[in-house]
Amino acid sequence: MIGVRPGRNDLGGYLYGVSPPDNPQVKEIRCVVLPPQWGTHETVHLPNILPEHESFKDMEPLGWIHTQPNELPQLSPQDITTHAKIMNDHASWNGEKTIVITCSFTSGSASLKAHKLTPTGYDWGRSNTDRGNNPKRYAPSHYEKVQLDVRHDVDMKYDLILSDPKEFYHEIHRPSHFMNFSNEEN
Repeated sequence: MIGVRPGRNDLGGYLYGVSPPDNPQVKEIRCVVLPPQWGTHETVHLPNILPEHESFKDMEPLGWIHTQPNELPQLSPQDITTHAKIMNDHASWNGEKTIVITCSFTSGSASLKAHKLTPTGYDWGRSNTDRGNNPKRYAPSHYEKVQLDVRHDVDMKYDLILSDPKEFYHEIHRPSHFMNFSNEEN
């Protein structure tokens, strides 16, 4: 149920993982959950309810990843607001531990950046109602960059969950569109 056209609209996923036994400061992403959502070229709209599943019940929430068509020099006010509201609504999302990773797709490449909210960013984001690009009191002091350490092992083991995604124009991605038809008939 992901209403996103690749390369045009943003996409979000919740990150879950663990710390290696010898280093609790390091977080290893083990699972990315793609919940039902819809995106625009500026933001992604995620459900208020966090996912629950047996496959990641022993993992901790690490944050969320957000794709975007262009690399931004800062964490967007929309991402700060989304992250702060998730943290505010769910005690398991500890502000010191959860992060926002942005994945920007630019001409032939992808770049990753990670940020965590500052206390003032959390306060600002959870009370912000302006979803525009230049909301009042938005400031670079609302977030801090976090180091990403990408490691890849060609011999790593991994699991797959197979499913058939619905096509972009499938009715399940456009419930309000079909509700308008229903309302017009009445």
